[in-house]
Amino acid sequence: MGYTEFYENINSIGEKVKNLIDDRKDILIVSNSSCDGIISASLLIKAIWKLGGKATARFLSTFNGDTFVDLKNEDHESYLFTDIGTGLSELFSKLFSSDWIILEHKKINFAEIATDDNNTILNPWKYDIDGNKEITSGGISYLVAKNLDKKFADLSPLSIVSALGEYQDVGDKRSLVGLNN
Repeated sequence: MGYTEFYENINSIGEKVKNLIDDRKDILIVSNSSCDGIISASLLIKAIWKLGGKATARFLSTFNGDTFVDLKNEDHESYLFTDIGTGLSELFSKLFSSDWIILEHKKINFAEIATDDNNTILNPWKYDIDGNKEITSGGISYLVAKNLDKKFADLSPLSIVSALGEYQDVGDKRSLVGLNN
């Protein structure tokens, strides 16, 4: 596993998001209220809106079962989760069926990787890429947005801010490494 497979997953997720936009699905983007989370959701919502899609963003500081039940009760057609942590796919499958996607850079456990049959989790750790050093959720969201349309390449500075907000400037002379670079 590695970068090639990671980019294939970005293409797959990008295609799913593009289909949601084209089908005019009501998308709820749920993200952490951290710097990385705000940037992640902002990148996605800007791309979705610019391409004519329908989306709303919600920022939360705590995530538990009740929070997600409340979101489900709002009855959106699809859910994009960014920077919310890992270990939630079983709950999401129960609540949201297959109408969800997670973009997350935090370490994911093997069980969650093994049960991602619908390819709904975009996480660098699935591809042996260190999400603590090489890319943030904001960086992943940027790559998905750029996959939707190359014109979104001008949003790259936001992914750098996201990397700095996650203290990923761990290279020589505090440079960015891996996918952040």
